[in-house]
This record gives sequence, C-alpha cells and structure tokens, in this order.
Amino acid sequence: MCQRSHWILIELQLSSFKVVVYDSYNGYTTDKELEELIVPKLEQHLPTYLHAIRYWEMLGNKNPQTIHIKVSREKSVPQQAGSDKVSRGDCGVFVCMFMEHLCLKHEKPKLPLGVPNSAAAGLAYRHYMAGVIYSRRILPSDFKDPN
Repeated sequence: MCQRSHWILIELQLSSFKVVVYDSYNGYTTDKELEELIVPKLEQHLPTYLHAIRYWEMLGNKNPQTIHIKVSREKSVPQQAGSDKVSRGDCGVFVCMFMEHLCLKHEKPKLPLGVPNSAAAGLAYRHYMAGVIYSRRILPSDFKDPN
C-alpha cells in the first residue's frame, strides 16, 4: 500500500486560535482534508498544553469552555516545481524556508534572493542550510580538556 507523505508548516496564532498552513504543494491536500487532520487533534490536546504552561493564568484566567480552531491556507507562499513534487523531497526544505521567514518576522515567505524560480529554490536553500550548519560546526579540536 502506498502511503502519502508530505511536509507542511502550521502556525498557531493563540490570540485567535487560528492555524495558518504554509504548504509548498497546495494541490496535495484539500482545505477540507487539512481541517480534518488538524482541528480535532488541536481541539483535543491544546487545552491541556495551555493549562500546563499556565497560559490562561497569564491572560487573567480567561479560560474558554471550548476552543474552536480555524484553519486557513497561506496561498501566496512559493510552490515546489516539477511533475513529481513530493517524491523529489523539496517539501521539507520549503518547510525550513517558511520557518526561517516566520522566525525572522518577514511578511510572507518568498524565494531566496537570486533564485529565478521555484525549481531552483529547493537546491538553493539546501546549499544555504548546509553553509549555515557548516559555519556553526563544532569540531572535536574545539573542545578543551578541563584537566
């Protein structure tokens, strides 16, 4: 049996309980499938997690009786290219790209500078990530013996 496999990034906005989906292959799942996948699990488990971190106490104990999650897909994100988008494996790379843009508080994820199209984006961003990882490496020679 062939099992579908695809990575997406979801951003949960706690103030509104809105989930924003960043998907580099919008044709892979429908909006209804995303809702069926995301909403029941979040509505079931999120109250427990928020209680554990004392989220409601920090808000002045405004704990709602129920949580209603709304899901929307960010349609303006770059899309993978090629006829076999998922098996090429770029979805994980695009998730990393989207996460970096969110962490750096950019407005919307976009292709890396100098990349002409989404076909080259997966390779360009892999190269970028390898450079970041390599530049921050810790080699055995960097460790000093405390004795």
